[in-house]
Amino acid sequence: MADYNYECVKVRVHDGIAWTSLNRPDKRNAMSPQLHYDMDDALARLEVDDNVKVVVVTGEGGNFSAGQDLKKFFRELEKNPGERKKAAAAANRWRWERLYGYDKPTIAMVHGYCVGGAFMQLLACDFAVAAENATFSLSEGNWGILPGALVSKVVADMVLPRHGQFRRSAREARGRDHRACGEADEEERGGAARDQTGDQARADDGRRAGL
Repeated sequence: MADYNYECVKVRVHDGIAWTSLNRPDKRNAMSPQLHYDMDDALARLEVDDNVKVVVVTGEGGNFSAGQDLKKFFRELEKNPGERKKAAAAANRWRWERLYGYDKPTIAMVHGYCVGGAFMQLLACDFAVAAENATFSLSEGNWGILPGALVSKVVADMVLPRHGQFRRSAREARGRDHRACGEADEEERGGAARDQTGDQARADDGRRAGL
């Protein structure tokens, strides 16, 4: 079995399911350039790993992701446009281009905070399971700006129109709200979210095998 050793991503493969976690828990899994490079590489390898049938995207330490790490991604690369461009390319590639067209079923397992840029990987996955404590927010609206990169378009295209007010107001919403608006397929209590995700992954693998 292949080894997946990364600085900012943790991969566990068990029974055909690759539990792929953003691993910066002390920063609520805010996405740094290194995390983007690690996730881009991990997803590329998992897609062609014969031991992996389904990929789950989640976060370590009780949160899905607090969005981009403003210090690491923006401020520290402000005077390094080449590295900034490289990091942005990796960020958009794994969060949207790679996941949206992935050859294997993908599930986003959301708990804690899912903020800003994290909506891209959430909505690019085939399914989403949200824990009862999941909190969704497009906080950029608090500063009178639109979410960056592809976030605004992704949310506008994929979230049901009746929740347009959420996109405009930047208010926080809980797991139950987002099951209603189409961002989460299931809403579960506590540890049940992981059980539900595992059940969904095995069901997806079964349907795929029957094709």
